[in-house]
Amino acid sequence: MNQLLLTLFAFLLCSFSGLAQELRATISILHPSIQRTNTVVFETLERDLGNFMNSFTFTEEKWLAEERVECSFIFNITSYQGNVMTGNLQVQSSRPVYNSTYNTPILNIQDANITFYYQENQPIEFNINNNQSNLTAIMAYYAYVILGMDRDTYVKGGGKKFYTMAQTIVSNSQSGGGSPGWNSFGTNKNRYWLVENLLSNNFDAIVETLYDYHRKGLDLMYDETKQEEAKQTIATSLAKFRDTFQKRPSNYLMQAFFDAKANEIVSIFSGGPQVDIAELKAVLKVVDGSRANRYEDMEG
Repeated sequence: MNQLLLTLFAFLLCSFSGLAQELRATISILHPSIQRTNTVVFETLERDLGNFMNSFTFTEEKWLAEERVECSFIFNITSYQGNVMTGNLQVQSSRPVYNSTYNTPILNIQDANITFYYQENQPIEFNINNNQSNLTAIMAYYAYVILGMDRDTYVKGGGKKFYTMAQTIVSNSQSGGGSPGWNSFGTNKNRYWLVENLLSNNFDAIVETLYDYHRKGLDLMYDETKQEEAKQTIATSLAKFRDTFQKRPSNYLMQAFFDAKANEIVSIFSGGPQVDIAELKAVLKVVDGSRANRYEDMEG
């Protein structure tokens, strides 16, 4: 009987682990420019989106509780009329560095064109094959991008299947009413172009750097005997951005990468074992020109 109970317990534990959700998401709804005496609708939206993002299973893979990806969604609502909210959204994600207490930023982008219908206490539902709501389409899209970029930091090319799911949402959203952010025209810095870049062979150097930078770089930093090698790997991987920039100088993925990593790159090469970063500095000042002065101060 005891053996039977132990077997049953093990089965239930495995089943529970298999159903674990992929994200550990924090939702914030800001509305400083909305003049309303009753703000309960924003509190309800914040709660409902948090419940959705932290309970919906986006994949069929098994995720342990400690593997859930840390991420945050900060909405700034600038207009609310007739149950339609507009504004912008900041999306951030991070992942732990091996054998440390440090979380490295992976994604940090600003979606400047958010529009969605929301009625208080309406069900928050999602079906990848049917765009039921622009709100859940946006949230699920970023969930798949977050999961893909996180996986790419552990397995080279591992994020492609998640990006493909995000692209499916883009296609469905284009045919489901043409809400802003889903189309190729008007700007090259929106949801359409982010996932297009992630799946395009033209940007392989950036996607591959997610692996080299993190798995072969940061994750080795805990070992003092490997810090020089790790820094050199990071420098070499970033230097490859030159060719991508020369072919596609204005691309969303590269901007998104540096918006997340610029401060960290400066920190990595401003202390510890010295490596030759002359070429790296020259590349960074070109491909991320708006922060050229900060890269100039790096020492190696």
